Formats: sequence, C-alpha cells, structure tokens
Amino acid sequence: MLASAGLDHKIYLWSLKDLEPKHELVGHQRGVYSLDWYDEQHLLLSAGLDLSLIHISEPTRPRL
Repeated sequence: MLASAGLDHKIYLWSLKDLEPKHELVGHQRGVYSLDWYDEQHLLLSAGLDLSLIHISEPTRPRL
C-alpha cells in the first residue's frame, strides 16, 4: 500500500497491484505536506498547512 497527499488536503491510499486509489482520508483543512507510515503499528501520521499538530490515522489494511 502507498500513501500520497497534496494541497487538496486529502490523503489517498493506493493499491500497488493496480495503481488505483482505494481509500481517501480526510481531516486536514488545508494542504498536507508530510506523511510517515508506521507499518508495525498500522498508523499513518500526517502534517499539514492548517497548522494543526499531527493527525494520526489508523487506516484499515484491506487485502489489495
């Protein structure tokens, strides 16, 4: 699984199998500029231009 983010304030989780976005994570009010994936704990941390602290997501890990 691959995570991407951008100025549209959304985070996308992509399937590496077919290179299609499978999930969309929302929560930031402005663009997202940093992602960090902690695979062992199934956590995705994100930081954005909305000056919020770090958002912590627990995306499900479906079989892709």
